[in-house]
Amino acid sequence: MKCGRATLQNLPGQQKGLSVIELLVAGVIGLILLAGVVQIYINSRQAYKLNEAMAEVQENGAFAMALIETQLRMAGFRADAVYNRDVTFDADGTTFDQGQGIKGTNNGGENGSDLVRVRFQGDKDDTTRDCVGNGVAAGDNEGTDPVKVEFTVAVSATNNPASIPGLHCRTAAGNYEIVRGVENLQVLYGEDTAGSSTKSASRYVGANQITDWSRVASVRVGILVRSSEEVLQTADSSSYTLAGAVSVPQGSSGVYHPGGRYLRRVFNSTYQLRNLSYF
Repeated sequence: MKCGRATLQNLPGQQKGLSVIELLVAGVIGLILLAGVVQIYINSRQAYKLNEAMAEVQENGAFAMALIETQLRMAGFRADAVYNRDVTFDADGTTFDQGQGIKGTNNGGENGSDLVRVRFQGDKDDTTRDCVGNGVAAGDNEGTDPVKVEFTVAVSATNNPASIPGLHCRTAAGNYEIVRGVENLQVLYGEDTAGSSTKSASRYVGANQITDWSRVASVRVGILVRSSEEVLQTADSSSYTLAGAVSVPQGSSGVYHPGGRYLRRVFNSTYQLRNLSYF
């Protein structure tokens, strides 16, 4: 019997390797898979930032409206002997005539925002606070001055390199940024022109149309709140209605917002004033 020598061709399990075409196909498939993973990450990151911005805007807007409501509902709270005299708002010289607990100005703030001012005294239980949490002295018959509070939108110069506007509160003690990200504040005043026994508004008008501030029965407030970061894919070109006024994008006069890729939301509400004095 002749024994043969095994050759390389006869070895079991022999592989010839991958061709260049197969390597290219494998590389393309790998790149496609990698691109899919990257896109999933990008989409997840964008969704996270968008959800974060939505939560930020909702929280800031709700807090701002709650604070404004608290201060507005205290407008006119007083001891009679103190309330029934003229007082001047130390912060900007605004004079409240006898019987007035609220006054306003059209388009005096950032982006055409309105200004609204209230005055009130503290209660004897020492629980009344102004817009920054300072205690308000109780009203008495000896001449205790009521506190004056002003709300508007401005850009703070402190720790604000991006120049983000915010809701500001001003008292005789100073000007304070309360909520950053509020771009606009618009106010309509419900005036009881008929002097009805129900103390209800006959009409809602701007500050420049009020005939008697002591007859303001309610206040309609609208604010526009934006995110701190740009999270949208394209610039915001929407217009927003705030208490009857329309905030247009990228304007330079009237009521407007700066545009950009910021997420925005409107908050509107109407508040009844509890301390009316004209009956």
